[in-house]
Amino acid sequence: MFDSEAEGYEFYNKYALEKGFSVRKSYVEWDGSNKYIILRKIVCSRQGRI
Repeated sequence: MFDSEAEGYEFYNKYALEKGFSVRKSYVEWDGSNKYIILRKIVCSRQGRI
């Protein structure tokens, strides 16, 4: 777990770049009040594309 969305994205983006690919932010799920993100998917930048 990470303390923030930005921290998690930075970690996975750095890893991806070291391995020769990039990532992007995908699906997001908010809490019931739409104040807090409870789930954020970070996927390969080519995921879902032909």
